Formats: sequence, structure tokens, C-alpha cells
Amino acid sequence: MSMMSFLSRSLYSNSKSRCLLCICNKSFSNAPYYMNELTAGKQLRRACSSTVSSQMLQKSSHDSQSWKRKHFMKNAEFLKYHTRLISDNCRILEDATEQQDLQISCSETEDKETIKCDVLDITSVESAMESLRPSLQVTGKKKWTIFDPPPNLEMLDDFAPELSPSYNMAAYVNKSPTLQELVRLGVNLSKYDEDLHKARYVLSLKFEEDIKPHLLFLHDLGVAADKWGRMLTVNPFLLKEDLQTLHTRVDYLASKNFSQEAIANIVSSYPKWLTTSVVKVDSKLGFFQKTFKLSGDEIRTITTNLPRIMFHEPMKIKRIQFILVEEYGFNRRQVRELVVANPKIFLTSYHHVRTRLKILVTRMQLSYDDLVKLPRTLTANIDLLDNRHYFLVSLGRAQYDPTKANYINPETLVDVSDAEFAVNMARSSVHAFNMFLMTL
Repeated sequence: MSMMSFLSRSLYSNSKSRCLLCICNKSFSNAPYYMNELTAGKQLRRACSSTVSSQMLQKSSHDSQSWKRKHFMKNAEFLKYHTRLISDNCRILEDATEQQDLQISCSETEDKETIKCDVLDITSVESAMESLRPSLQVTGKKKWTIFDPPPNLEMLDDFAPELSPSYNMAAYVNKSPTLQELVRLGVNLSKYDEDLHKARYVLSLKFEEDIKPHLLFLHDLGVAADKWGRMLTVNPFLLKEDLQTLHTRVDYLASKNFSQEAIANIVSSYPKWLTTSVVKVDSKLGFFQKTFKLSGDEIRTITTNLPRIMFHEPMKIKRIQFILVEEYGFNRRQVRELVVANPKIFLTSYHHVRTRLKILVTRMQLSYDDLVKLPRTLTANIDLLDNRHYFLVSLGRAQYDPTKANYINPETLVDVSDAEFAVNMARSSVHAFNMFLMTL
């Protein structure tokens, strides 16, 4: 094979492979160049084929005519096949190029039309400016950009990410109108952080639909507006109760001769009262009345002054009663008077009750009738009561008999400050009292 024939084969095969590679990669920009190269290679191959055939005829005169014809036909069929393949590839390239040009022209037309529509909407339609995002609004002649201060703080929500789950209710206040209204009412949202059920329930509420009707109910009941915040802080599940059910529970108290002011005080002092069924409330009132042999007026007085004592554990109440009656010898009348005058006695720990009784009865030598007249001494601060009593004893002024001179009221003993106690009651100085406390 001559050098010319080898070059023609190489040029033809390289041009064909490059054209096919352009088709596979859809890179039509270089396809015309390789097509021209492929055509030149085809023409060169034809010329080389004729030259090779003539050389073979001259050099191989001894070959038969049939072999020459067979060889010539084989080369002709080979060239015809590749010629047809090249023409098909050229047609594919032309169709693809036309389609790409059509898409480019269509996209350019659409962009022009879109820009034109935008210009018309912005310049000719005044209402379109209100529908645009705040970031596209213009102030004066200058267009707002991300580097300028926002004309409206609400537009920051468009850039800020959505809220993720939080352990703090404060994270939701800025985006929750309901929480904002609750804050204005005085609700302490931080208390909801301690109870997941309360937090989830409050976040699901709508102020106008779920909260406002219950606030109107409290207003009609006579509860002051400054107490609504505390009530919802303590018991937000009050909002879950049906209004008809709430009216029924209020009507029950009215049927027991509670006044309107007393009902309002009970509801505001102990918000869980309204979420307790009438049957349970009736059983609590009956237990207290039977345990201490109370009259109707006495049970109403206790309930109005300290509503939560009705829901205290019955066994703890009976244990305090046992200490007073069985251990220290109070009679039933004295116990009844104590519970009416100071029901907090039955809410304290029985250890503290024993300690106070030991100081008051054993050390201060107070009688049971004196304690009935001074019921607040049974809930006084133990350290103040004990330390001040010992200081008076050291000065010889521990005189608790009202019939004698220099009488000191045991209730006042723990109500005043250290300065007032040391100067007015002990007739000493604050420095002397503080030095005495260091010796204890």
C-alpha cells in the first residue's frame, strides 16, 4: 500500500469518528468543519482507489480477470456503504442544528416579551407595586437593595429561616399573635417551659376563637382583668373547658350560698377550681365539713380565704389533726377554731407543726386557748420564733402574759424586722442582737 493510500484511509477514518463523536455529544458547533474534512477524505480515497487498481493491474498481469472484477466490486460496495452512512450523519447534523437554532430564537423572544411585560406592570399599573415583594419596592428614585436598611421590618421574615423546635416559648413570640396577646395580659410564658403539655396546647390556640370568649366569661364573673394573666399562667387548660360547663360549676357555688365576690375570689385565687368537676368539688367540701364538724358559714369562710385547701390530700389533713388532738391535747372546738382562723396550718409539714408546738407550748409556756387566739404563730418562721425568744430570755424580757406588764405579742414577735424587734420590743440594739445570734 502506498503512502497516499495510507494517508487517505487515516483522514477518512478520523473524520468519520469525529463526526460521530459530535453527534453523540450533541456538539454541533464543530460538526461542519469535520464534515468538510470527511468529504475531502472521501474524494482522496476515490482517487487513491483508482490509482491502486491501475497499479495492481500493471503489477499483477498474471491475475485473472474474474479476481480483478471481484476485488473492484468489493471496494465499490465498501465505498458505497460509507458514502451512504456519511450522508445519513450529515442529515442528522443539519436537523439538530436547525432545531437548536429554533430553540435559541424562541428563548430570546420569550425573554424580550417577559421584560416588556415587567416594564409595563411596573410603570403603568399602580396596583402591581403593592403586590410585588417588599424587596422590589422602590423608595424615591433609588431601588432598594439587600445592603440598604429594610423599609419594613416584616420583610425580614422573607429572608429568615423557619422556626425550628425550641425548648423556650420566647422563641415563638415574635411570630405568634396569640402569644403576644397573652404577654399583654400578663401571662408568664416561662412557666410553660416546665410543662410540655401546656406549651403545646397554648401554641395551638387562636386568640379570637379560643381565648377571648373565656376572658369575657371571667369579666362577667367579676374577676379583675389584672388577675387574668396569673390565672392563665397557672392553669391554661381553663381555656379548654366549654363555656356551658364553666357556667354549671359557677352555678353550683351559687347554690351553696357563695356570694358573687366570694366566687370571683375563689376562681382567681385557685384557677384549677373551674377545671374540676362539680362531683369532685362537692365531695371535697363534704369531707372538710364532716372532718371538723363545720357549719355552712364556716366552710364558706375557709373556702373563700384559702380555696386550695379543699384539694389538699385528705391523709395529710387528718395527720395534722391527729397531732393537735391526740399528741398535744387540743379539743375539737379548738381545732375547729384554728382551721377557720388559719387553715394554712393544715397545709404545712407535720414536722414543722410539731417543732412550732414544741417552741410555743414547751418553751414559751403558751396555753392552747392562747394559741387559738394567736393562730398565726402556728405558721410562723421557726428560726425567727426560736432565735428571738432566746434573745428575750437572755435579756429577761420574755413576757407573753397579756395580763402583766411588758407584754410581748407572740404574733408580732415574728412580723417585725430585726431593727424594730431589737429596739422596740427587746429594748436593745441591732448590734447586740446580731452578736447574740453568733453565739447560737
